[in-house]
Amino acid sequence: MIDSISANGSWYERDIQLALCKHVVDAASEFRVIEKHEILRCLFGGRAASRDFRRWVAIGLLRSTIVESLESPQFAQPPSLAPLVDLLDMKSKSSPLKISTTTDYGDLFHHIEIIGIVLTDIRIYDDQAANMDKILSELESLHGSIDDARAAFLDRTRAKDAIQRMRLRVLYQFHHKTKTTIDSMFQR
Repeated sequence: MIDSISANGSWYERDIQLALCKHVVDAASEFRVIEKHEILRCLFGGRAASRDFRRWVAIGLLRSTIVESLESPQFAQPPSLAPLVDLLDMKSKSSPLKISTTTDYGDLFHHIEIIGIVLTDIRIYDDQAANMDKILSELESLHGSIDDARAAFLDRTRAKDAIQRMRLRVLYQFHHKTKTTIDSMFQR
């Protein structure tokens, strides 16, 4: 659907996408994190416009206030990584990713998967290198703070695995930039 709306890339098509994004984020604002993750899994991200839309919905599901105040020119740009740095900072009061005896590792896993959707197409974040380095550092801290000796707890192991996979993917993609993109692979 998003690909058909964004066929020409004009401003009014972007406004339609933004309105849809705001509607999805508003409708899902009270959902549990597992349900938010399932919504994102239903959104196809094969083409650039779809990935952009999916990325903005993901950031909105993590921090709805960002999308509520979003205007069309900002929607055409990648989201700022600063809210993700705050979200991943375990010392931050607003972070749902704190590790304690009451941590729900299933929810942590789904939060990490949603953050992973925001961190697709790494090359668009070239101008945010400082924030990307902070994100990588916070992911490493988060991974290290989960006590899962001998993989005794499945939810903890799954969350640690998701964190480590995302950290390594982002690290590799951000520091080993190539000229090849997904879109360029399918063009001949």
